Amino acid sequence: GIAPVEAAPPEVGVQVSEGPEGRLLVLAAEEEPGWRAWVDGREVTVVRAWGHLVGVTVPTTASEVRVEASSTLRELLLLLQAAAALFTVLTAIPSRRRPER
Repeated sequence: GIAPVEAAPPEVGVQVSEGPEGRLLVLAAEEEPGWRAWVDGREVTVVRAWGHLVGVTVPTTASEVRVEASSTLRELLLLLQAAAALFTVLTAIPSRRRPER
């Protein structure tokens, strides 16, 4: 079975029970650069699963698995989005007109 463990986005943490060899934990997230994974605190390789998803090979023993997406690109995109929203708001505010002479 799988049980969640405490983690904060963009990190995912689960406790997996023991099971057969060759198991793969698959996340419903696109596999792209920046994903990192740990099994029982030891960094492991993230693999491509089902063609395009994030996968982590799980050992036969009960283990804690943590998967994290690099937040650098995410933070940059959020900053750009906030700047675009601020620009939109500021340009939507009517400016004062000077009195005509």
